[in-house]
Amino acid sequence: MTEMHYLTVDSGRVIGWGYTTDGTLPPGAVMVTAEAREALQQAEADGQSIILDAAGVPAAVPPAGASADDRAAQSYRLAEAAIAGVQRLVDTHRDEIDLGAGTTLTAAQYAALLAWRQAVRAWAAASGWPDVPLPAAPAWLPPN
Repeated sequence: MTEMHYLTVDSGRVIGWGYTTDGTLPPGAVMVTAEAREALQQAEADGQSIILDAAGVPAAVPPAGASADDRAAQSYRLAEAAIAGVQRLVDTHRDEIDLGAGTTLTAAQYAALLAWRQAVRAWAAASGWPDVPLPAAPAWLPPN
């Protein structure tokens, strides 16, 4: 069986990390990819807090009390990581179209993915930024 990475959550905040090879997750655990776990742990090491966003997806947020410049820099890194985290999916879809093969994503999923990436890019112009959450990813997209 493959290794499954997860984080354990209490009251919306991450309280631990782990992995399992038997396919079961402990109560209160949220599955993440190995890449997402690495990125979230790096964000945590950089002083960010890891929370679950409104869609239940783990997200890195600036710590309370950080300067506006620090929060902005951390938010830019979060946006860049979110876009980079789906780039392979975008590239695969484009390659499949170019090859005339069936696509992994439906046309509606691909459009939703592109719209979300645009919303992430425009996030810095949102009222209250950087103290507003990153736009929620499409619900069908696995957690990064």
